[in-house]
Amino acid sequence: MQRVVLSVLGVIALIAVSQASEGRVLFGLTVPETVGGATYAGVQDYEVKSPGLGYGLFYKKPGAKVTVYLYDLGLTSIPPGLKSKTLRENFEQARQDIYNAGYDKVEAGREFTVAGKFLCASYKITAPSRQFFGADSLLCLASWKNKFVKFRISADHTATSRAESEQFVAAWTKVLWP
Repeated sequence: MQRVVLSVLGVIALIAVSQASEGRVLFGLTVPETVGGATYAGVQDYEVKSPGLGYGLFYKKPGAKVTVYLYDLGLTSIPPGLKSKTLRENFEQARQDIYNAGYDKVEAGREFTVAGKFLCASYKITAPSRQFFGADSLLCLASWKNKFVKFRISADHTATSRAESEQFVAAWTKVLWP
C-alpha cells in the first residue's frame, strides 16, 4: 500500500513539474528559474488583451526591480543585430518612455552595448513618491527570433549596482543564444 501511495505521489509530482515548466515557455523561450543572480517571480501576460505587447517576466534580486519584456509589436520580422533600424527605433521609443513614466527626475547616463547583443542606456531616477531616491536604472534591448527582448532594471544606488545590472543582462545571452 505504501508503494502505491508513493508511486501515485511521484506521478502527481511529475505532472505538477511538467505543467509548471510548460507554463513558462513563452514565444519558444523556456523561462529560466534563476539567471544572473535573480530568481523568477512571475509573469504578466499583456499578449492576451493587446496582441503584440507580449509578456513581462519579473525577477527577484535584492535591492532591485527587474523586468524582462518579450514582445513583437505585431511585427512579423524584427531583423537581428545592433544596427537594425527596427531595433534602433524601438530602443529610442523605450528611452522616451522612461522620460514619460512620471518620475520626478531622470538623468540620462551613457549609451553602450552588453555582450555585443544588447543596446543599453543607463539612467539615474529620482521619484520619492515611488520610493526611488536616486535609483540606478538600466534599459537594454535586443532582437531574438523576431521578438524584442527588453530589460528594465532599477536598483538602489550602490558602487556596484550598474555593474550587477549589466551582469544580469549579459547572463541572458546564454539563455537566448545557447
